[in-house]
Amino acid sequence: MDFDTNSFSSIAINPINKVDVKPWETTIGKDCISLDSSLAKWIAPRLKFLAEHGNTYPPQYTEEYWQNELTMHGEILEAYAMAQACGYNHDDMYQDAQASIKWVAEHLKHLWD
Repeated sequence: MDFDTNSFSSIAINPINKVDVKPWETTIGKDCISLDSSLAKWIAPRLKFLAEHGNTYPPQYTEEYWQNELTMHGEILEAYAMAQACGYNHDDMYQDAQASIKWVAEHLKHLWD
């Protein structure tokens, strides 16, 4: 994932002879090298976008609480992706990012506008 452009790796040009394709040089391959940080980097800005621009929230939460949760988990995942890009690894940061990914999974049906 290209950290500067906040998007997945640029599209790989496939050679005419597909036998020459090296799997880890494809778009998906490049993202899978560090899928943990690729996922965190992709999800983070989208959670923060929903927090800022979303119009809906689950019935068990207030709008403010939902926006705060989206923002917090977006910031945790963003920090994790940035730390990974810099080569910084810390167990607490990993555990926080893992908890945020679990939160996303638990609230998957509510992540829409």
